[in-house]
Amino acid sequence: MTAVGGESSSKAFIHVIMVAMKKSPPISQDERELFRASVKNVTPLKQDKVIAKPPPKIRPRRSEPAPLPALDICDLGNDNMPDSVHTEDLLYFFRSGLQTRVIRKLRRGEFPIAGELDLHGLTVIQAHQALYQFLIHALDKGWQSVRIIHGKGSRSEQSTPILKNRVNYWLRQYPFVLGFCSALPAAGGKGAVYVLLKTSASSSPSHHLEPQEKFK
Repeated sequence: MTAVGGESSSKAFIHVIMVAMKKSPPISQDERELFRASVKNVTPLKQDKVIAKPPPKIRPRRSEPAPLPALDICDLGNDNMPDSVHTEDLLYFFRSGLQTRVIRKLRRGEFPIAGELDLHGLTVIQAHQALYQFLIHALDKGWQSVRIIHGKGSRSEQSTPILKNRVNYWLRQYPFVLGFCSALPAAGGKGAVYVLLKTSASSSPSHHLEPQEKFK
Protein backbone atom coordinates (compact mmCIF):
# COMPACT_ATOMS: atom_id res chain seq x y z
CA MET A 1 0.00 0.00 0.00
CA THR A 2 2.76 2.35 0.75
CA ALA A 3 4.45 1.75 -2.63
CA VAL A 4 1.21 2.24 -4.48
CA GLY A 5 0.46 5.33 -2.52
CA GLY A 6 3.95 6.74 -3.30
CA GLU A 7 3.55 6.10 -7.02
CA SER A 8 0.18 7.82 -7.05
CA SER A 9 1.62 10.87 -5.31
CA SER A 10 4.45 11.13 -7.88
CA LYS A 11 2.01 10.99 -10.79
CA ALA A 12 -0.14 13.64 -9.18
CA PHE A 13 2.90 15.93 -8.70
CA ILE A 14 3.99 15.57 -12.33
CA HIS A 15 0.46 16.29 -13.43
CA VAL A 16 0.41 19.52 -11.44
CA ILE A 17 3.69 20.67 -13.07
CA MET A 18 2.41 19.92 -16.58
CA VAL A 19 -0.77 21.81 -15.89
CA ALA A 20 1.23 24.79 -14.62
CA MET A 21 3.40 24.76 -17.73
CA LYS A 22 0.36 24.64 -19.97
CA LYS A 23 -1.11 27.62 -18.15
CA SER A 24 2.02 29.77 -18.92
CA PRO A 25 1.01 32.39 -21.50
CA PRO A 26 2.70 32.01 -24.89
CA ILE A 27 5.35 34.56 -25.99
CA SER A 28 3.83 37.17 -28.25
CA GLN A 29 5.32 38.20 -31.58
CA ASP A 30 6.13 41.65 -30.18
CA GLU A 31 8.11 40.10 -27.34
CA ARG A 32 10.03 37.95 -29.78
CA GLU A 33 10.89 40.98 -31.92
CA LEU A 34 11.95 42.95 -28.84
CA PHE A 35 14.26 40.12 -27.74
CA ARG A 36 15.82 39.82 -31.20
CA ALA A 37 16.41 43.60 -31.31
CA SER A 38 18.08 43.61 -27.88
CA VAL A 39 20.58 40.86 -28.77
CA LYS A 40 21.18 41.90 -32.37
CA ASN A 41 24.65 43.47 -31.69
CA VAL A 42 25.77 40.90 -29.16
CA THR A 43 28.81 38.86 -30.29
CA PRO A 44 28.70 35.28 -29.05
CA LEU A 45 31.68 34.04 -27.06
CA LYS A 46 33.98 31.60 -28.82
CA GLN A 47 34.44 29.75 -25.55
CA ASP A 48 32.81 29.82 -22.17
CA LYS A 49 35.99 29.13 -20.23
CA VAL A 50 37.51 31.98 -18.24
CA ILE A 51 41.31 32.02 -18.53
CA ALA A 52 42.99 33.75 -15.61
CA LYS A 53 45.89 35.95 -16.73
CA PRO A 54 49.03 35.85 -14.60
CA PRO A 55 49.68 39.02 -12.62
CA PRO A 56 52.11 41.43 -14.34
CA LYS A 57 55.72 41.19 -13.29
CA ILE A 58 56.87 44.15 -11.26
CA ARG A 59 60.38 45.17 -12.20
CA PRO A 60 62.38 46.80 -9.41
CA ARG A 61 63.22 50.40 -10.15
CA ARG A 62 66.88 51.09 -10.74
CA SER A 63 68.15 53.27 -7.98
CA GLU A 64 69.62 56.52 -9.21
CA PRO A 65 73.10 57.41 -8.00
CA ALA A 66 73.19 60.00 -5.28
CA PRO A 67 73.98 63.48 -6.62
CA LEU A 68 77.50 64.67 -6.03
CA PRO A 69 77.85 67.41 -3.44
CA ALA A 70 78.33 70.88 -4.79
CA LEU A 71 81.42 72.70 -3.60
CA ASP A 72 81.58 76.10 -2.04
CA ILE A 73 83.06 78.14 -4.83
CA CYS A 74 84.07 80.94 -2.51
CA ASP A 75 85.78 78.73 0.06
CA LEU A 76 89.44 79.54 -0.49
CA GLY A 77 90.01 79.91 3.22
CA ASN A 78 89.08 76.31 4.03
CA ASP A 79 91.45 74.42 6.30
CA ASN A 80 91.81 71.75 3.61
CA MET A 81 92.94 74.31 1.08
CA PRO A 82 96.43 73.45 -0.17
CA ASP A 83 99.16 76.06 -0.20
CA SER A 84 98.78 78.65 -2.94
CA VAL A 85 100.48 77.86 -6.21
CA HIS A 86 102.05 80.36 -8.56
CA THR A 87 102.10 80.74 -12.30
CA GLU A 88 105.18 78.59 -12.87
CA ASP A 89 104.39 75.96 -10.25
CA LEU A 90 103.57 72.40 -11.24
CA LEU A 91 100.36 70.82 -9.91
CA TYR A 92 100.65 67.33 -8.48
CA PHE A 93 98.17 65.27 -6.44
CA PHE A 94 97.49 61.52 -6.17
CA ARG A 95 95.42 59.42 -3.79
CA SER A 96 97.31 57.18 -1.42
CA GLY A 97 97.61 53.60 -2.62
CA LEU A 98 97.73 54.47 -6.32
CA GLN A 99 100.36 52.40 -8.12
CA THR A 100 103.60 54.12 -9.04
CA ARG A 101 103.41 52.92 -12.64
CA VAL A 102 99.95 54.52 -13.01
CA ILE A 103 101.26 57.82 -11.64
CA ARG A 104 104.24 57.69 -13.96
CA LYS A 105 102.01 56.91 -16.92
CA LEU A 106 99.78 59.92 -16.22
CA ARG A 107 102.73 62.30 -15.73
CA ARG A 108 104.15 61.19 -19.07
CA GLY A 109 100.85 61.85 -20.80
CA GLU A 110 100.53 58.21 -21.83
CA PHE A 111 96.86 57.87 -20.95
CA PRO A 112 94.60 58.56 -23.96
CA ILE A 113 92.75 61.84 -23.37
CA ALA A 114 89.04 61.18 -23.78
CA GLY A 115 87.82 64.76 -23.21
CA GLU A 116 89.05 68.28 -22.64
CA LEU A 117 87.67 71.29 -20.80
CA ASP A 118 88.95 74.82 -21.39
CA LEU A 119 88.25 77.28 -18.56
CA HIS A 120 89.85 80.30 -20.23
CA GLY A 121 87.78 83.47 -19.94
CA LEU A 122 85.36 82.09 -17.31
CA THR A 123 84.61 83.61 -13.94
CA VAL A 124 85.18 81.55 -10.79
CA ILE A 125 81.48 80.66 -10.59
CA GLN A 126 81.30 79.73 -14.27
CA ALA A 127 84.50 77.72 -14.06
CA HIS A 128 83.26 75.74 -11.08
CA GLN A 129 79.95 74.92 -12.76
CA ALA A 130 81.68 73.97 -16.00
CA LEU A 131 84.16 71.72 -14.19
CA TYR A 132 81.40 69.99 -12.22
CA GLN A 133 79.27 69.34 -15.32
CA PHE A 134 82.27 68.16 -17.30
CA LEU A 135 83.28 65.63 -14.65
CA ILE A 136 79.73 64.31 -14.40
CA HIS A 137 79.71 63.93 -18.18
CA ALA A 138 83.08 62.15 -18.06
CA LEU A 139 81.86 59.71 -15.41
CA ASP A 140 78.71 58.99 -17.38
CA LYS A 141 80.80 58.24 -20.46
CA GLY A 142 83.21 56.07 -18.49
CA TRP A 143 86.23 58.19 -19.39
CA GLN A 144 89.45 57.35 -17.61
CA SER A 145 91.62 60.38 -18.33
CA VAL A 146 90.75 63.98 -19.24
CA ARG A 147 92.56 67.31 -19.54
CA ILE A 148 91.55 70.53 -17.82
CA ILE A 149 92.97 73.78 -19.18
CA HIS A 150 92.97 76.38 -16.40
CA GLY A 151 95.64 78.74 -17.73
CA LYS A 152 98.70 80.02 -15.98
CA GLY A 153 96.99 83.15 -14.73
CA SER A 154 99.89 85.36 -15.83
CA ARG A 155 97.46 88.15 -16.65
CA SER A 156 95.83 88.04 -13.24
CA GLU A 157 96.00 91.27 -11.26
CA GLN A 158 96.56 89.24 -8.09
CA SER A 159 99.84 87.67 -7.12
CA THR A 160 98.49 84.13 -7.53
CA PRO A 161 96.56 82.65 -10.48
CA ILE A 162 92.94 82.35 -9.42
CA LEU A 163 91.64 79.52 -11.59
CA LYS A 164 94.80 77.48 -11.26
CA ASN A 165 94.46 77.56 -7.48
CA ARG A 166 90.74 76.83 -7.58
CA VAL A 167 91.17 73.82 -9.90
CA ASN A 168 93.97 72.56 -7.66
CA TYR A 169 91.53 72.70 -4.74
CA TRP A 170 88.30 71.57 -6.43
CA LEU A 171 89.73 68.41 -7.97
CA ARG A 172 90.95 67.18 -4.57
CA GLN A 173 87.40 67.31 -3.18
CA TYR A 174 85.94 64.76 -5.60
CA PRO A 175 86.47 61.15 -4.43
CA PHE A 176 86.30 59.87 -8.00
CA VAL A 177 89.40 61.88 -8.95
CA LEU A 178 92.30 59.51 -8.37
CA GLY A 179 94.91 62.13 -9.13
CA PHE A 180 96.05 64.93 -11.40
CA CYS A 181 99.26 66.59 -12.50
CA SER A 182 100.42 69.37 -14.78
CA ALA A 183 100.43 68.45 -18.45
CA LEU A 184 103.42 68.14 -20.76
CA PRO A 185 104.56 71.38 -22.45
CA ALA A 186 102.99 70.36 -25.76
CA ALA A 187 99.63 69.73 -24.03
CA GLY A 188 99.35 72.96 -22.06
CA GLY A 189 102.21 72.64 -19.61
CA LYS A 190 101.74 74.53 -16.37
CA GLY A 191 98.44 75.89 -17.63
CA ALA A 192 96.69 72.52 -17.79
CA VAL A 193 96.36 69.26 -15.86
CA TYR A 194 95.88 65.63 -16.71
CA VAL A 195 93.13 64.15 -14.52
CA LEU A 196 92.77 60.44 -13.78
CA LEU A 197 89.21 59.37 -12.96
CA LYS A 198 87.97 56.35 -11.07
CA THR A 199 85.75 54.27 -13.33
CA SER A 200 84.56 50.66 -13.33
CA ALA A 201 86.96 49.92 -16.19
CA SER A 202 89.91 52.00 -15.00
CA SER A 203 92.03 48.92 -14.36
CA SER A 204 91.27 47.32 -17.72
CA PRO A 205 94.03 47.84 -20.31
CA SER A 206 91.49 47.30 -23.10
CA HIS A 207 89.17 50.03 -21.83
CA HIS A 208 87.78 51.83 -24.86
CA LEU A 209 87.80 55.61 -24.88
CA GLU A 210 85.76 57.64 -27.31
CA PRO A 211 87.40 60.21 -29.61
CA GLN A 212 88.51 63.30 -27.76
CA GLU A 213 85.75 65.77 -27.03
CA LYS A 214 86.25 69.42 -26.22
CA PHE A 215 84.12 71.55 -23.95
CA LYS A 216 83.90 75.26 -24.61
